[in-house]
Amino acid sequence: MPLQIHGSTVSTCTQRVLLVLGELGLSSHLVEVNMMKGEHKVLATAALSKVEDTDTDQSPDFLKNIQPFGKIPTLDDGSLRIFESRAICRYLVAKYAPKDSPLSLPVKADDIAAFEQVASVECSYFDPNITKLAYEKMLKRYFGLFRMIATLLLTDTMPKDDGSR
Repeated sequence: MPLQIHGSTVSTCTQRVLLVLGELGLSSHLVEVNMMKGEHKVLATAALSKVEDTDTDQSPDFLKNIQPFGKIPTLDDGSLRIFESRAICRYLVAKYAPKDSPLSLPVKADDIAAFEQVASVECSYFDPNITKLAYEKMLKRYFGLFRMIATLLLTDTMPKDDGSR
């Protein structure tokens, strides 16, 4: 059975995992979690009635059965389920990377310390800023377009072109 990822192609964290999978040459199946519909935040007993369209691959019990904090991605590897993208990436490298791979995790104490230091810097200082930049340059446009379409569908009106462009 191939590795299964619950995530979204628009998620930078899912992209992180997909990148490592690609680097390792591993096949996987992506179960697309529709963040626009809030599938990653759904607990069937509390919110199923609020989710109108549940005809996707995703179980409506995401919070209960997949990830208790409502975040993506999550990896299923046989009977193992793991979440948090960096933990998933380290797991994939530890399990599947050849020992001589440049992706292999360090084993000597000095190398582990250097790796953890750089990983901590990435997590604490780089990622929060790049996430804001990605939101401003890519996701804001995506979510704004969704809001505009939803407004048009709900109001059944089209904006009028006044020729001022």
